[in-house]
Parts: sequence; structure tokens; C-alpha cells
Amino acid sequence: MRKSKSLATSLNRIPNSELPTQHLHAKNDDIASDDWHLSTALQDAISSGSSEIHFEQDKQICRVRKRLNGQLDETRIDSASLVAELIAEVHGIRAVKPNPPPITTHGELAITVEANTASYTLHCTYYSTTSGHNLSIRISCSEKIPETLEQTTLDSPQIQLLRNHFSKKSHGLTIVCGPNIDFLQNVYYGLLGETNCVENKIVSLEHHSKKEFPRINQLSLAGLDNADSISQLATQGADKIFIDWQCSKNKLIVKKVLDDYQSATVFVSALDINTAISQLTDYALNERQLATNLSTLIQLDTVRIVCPHCANSHDLNGADMQWLEGQELNSKIKADSAFVYAPGCERCEYSGSQESVPLMSVCTVDDNIRSAIETRISSDINKAIQQRSGKNTLQGQVSVLVSKGMVSFTEYKTR
Repeated sequence: MRKSKSLATSLNRIPNSELPTQHLHAKNDDIASDDWHLSTALQDAISSGSSEIHFEQDKQICRVRKRLNGQLDETRIDSASLVAELIAEVHGIRAVKPNPPPITTHGELAITVEANTASYTLHCTYYSTTSGHNLSIRISCSEKIPETLEQTTLDSPQIQLLRNHFSKKSHGLTIVCGPNIDFLQNVYYGLLGETNCVENKIVSLEHHSKKEFPRINQLSLAGLDNADSISQLATQGADKIFIDWQCSKNKLIVKKVLDDYQSATVFVSALDINTAISQLTDYALNERQLATNLSTLIQLDTVRIVCPHCANSHDLNGADMQWLEGQELNSKIKADSAFVYAPGCERCEYSGSQESVPLMSVCTVDDNIRSAIETRISSDINKAIQQRSGKNTLQGQVSVLVSKGMVSFTEYKTR
């Protein structure tokens, strides 16, 4: 990766007349804002702490989505070719003078820029659509990526639970999943830092390494396609293997590694455990292989604590009452304290929430879960996991927070 440049000096708007329209299918754009360009979006995203920014061209508008703490915020900009211009700017940053590389209808590249006195890596992916192009940029700052689990938002009991699990000699496949990509990434690198020791051979398969550890064999899969040789390099003599599935584009390499090494830990960006299992069975292991090798399911998520300064109780509906009966909270006083709604105020910047707290569920796989995985019926898998985990499921943990009036009932219903 080449030497980084400052964000302000390296991101300059490219006029429409200079766009390679034969590759990008861009149109002459008479409705785009002249003062809106890539540095504007990235500077705003970095300042707000966003981890991702997505640009989606949809005919005469461009949808801009930013991810912050796992939540997507969308704005729209009037433009018929903004994404095409941004892709050209991205390549302009990376270009080796005097001739920039050709811009195709799809591609992927990593860029390092300086902003706010820190170095940021931008992982850019773009592809063509019927409406133009889509561009996704993941933003990571190596200085902010944790080196230990204490540097994540996990609390002490959760950290100890993870340490107990990963300190043991692995005897099967561990799946770690969750919808919050930022949270997953932090726990991933926190675990790498925990295992960064001399006596073990630790292997990490990542699409792009966002933080380097001196004693861990971190293999970047970007641009690699020889699954057999990569798997041999990764698995030979390995004590532990971590796989960053949500960023791994090369599924064939991951499939080969999992075929050769059945005790890996796979991080999967997924809404729930069923989606994570589906991803693995679709691209890596069949149902019987997964059921046989799987030993532990770890689910991670975050939940927003309502702002106490603007929280109010609300009228109960049928779903609320049904939940109350299951929680044995039938009194009006408990109901008023449990079902809170925060519309937003100045103290929470009108978000309605004060902070996000981490949730974690660890489930040791039994024969009932294995049998359910082989059927590939989501309801059977959920039932088997709930029977095994009891109240330790993520939904059960959110339920407790709702009953204490700390979390909106909406957070419970979305799980």
C-alpha cells in the first residue's frame, strides 16, 4: 500500500467532462450539487465515527447510507451520475502518476488517507447496476482497533467467558455472529491480541488486515485464488485459526481451510444464527459437515439504552400485554416502568438513546442442535438453541433490560 495522503489534498472533484463514461456509463449531470464530493462524505463519516458509507445510484438520485454503531442512516442527493464521479475520484487517489489505472465496471481497492491527525484505511468496493453503479467504503483506523478484549465494549463477565472458551484447546468449529459489523470487528481483533503469544501458532484469514500483530500469521486473501496452497500454509501446525468471514470475498479458500481444519473460529456478519448457518452451508460446508464439526455458537449484538431524560411510558397494545403475561409483570406500575419510549431531546441529540451496551450469548452445541442444523429448518434450529441456552439467549437478555425500563420494547420485538 502506498504512502498515505491527507484527505483534503488527495480528494479533489473530477469534472464530468473528464469521467471515463465508456466504462462507468455516467451521464452528463445537470442536477448534481457542485460542492458535494468524496472528501465531504468521508470527512463527515470519519468525524461522526461511521464505519461504513454506501453510495447507491438510483436513476436521478443517489442514496447515501452511513453506518454508526450498527445503525444505518440514509440521505438522498439529487444526482444522475454522482457514484460514477466518486469511483473516478477513488481511483484518482490511488493512481500512480502519470497514468491512472483503467476503471472497470466493478472493482475493489484499499486506500490509506490522513484525517483528523490519524491514518485511515478505506476499503472500497464498487459494481455496476442497471441504474449506474454502487460504491461501498469501509472506514477503519488502526489506532482505534482494540488490541485486547478490555479495549472493546464487552463487560468483565463477557470477557472472562470468551477467555475461558478460547483458552481451551479447540475441539470443533466455533461460529461468532452478529449484525453489528463494528462490534464484531473489535471483538475479532481483541481476540487476536489476546492470543498474540509466542508459544502458539495463530492464523488469521482476513480480506484486508486492519491491524497487524507481530506473532500472528495474518493472511490477507485479497487477490489470492490458490485455495490448496493457502490452506496448506494456514493449517499446517496451526493451534488456532480465526476467519473473518464477513470481509472474506474468496469463499473457495475459506471452504478449503474449513475442509482441512475443523476447529477454526469463524466470524460471520449476520442478523441471527440461522443466517450465519445458511451462509456457511451455502458457501463452505454442507449441513452434515457443519453439524458434525460445530462445537460452540457465540452471538454478539448491541442494544440501545433509552435516554432517561426524555423517556416516557406508553399505552400497551396486544403484543405488549402478551409479553407482560410471560414476564409476570401484570401490575400497572411495573408496566409503566417497563414500556418506555424516548422521542429524543437535546441531551441525547434527539436520538432517543443514551448509549449502546453489548450483549453476548454462548451456547455449547448438543445433539438436538446438530439434528436441527441437518434439517435446515430455521424454526427447529431456533427451538433447539433456546432449549439449550435457556434465558441466556440475546432475546432473553433484552427481555430483562425491557423489564427494568432500560430498553424500548421495540428492541425486543426486532429480535
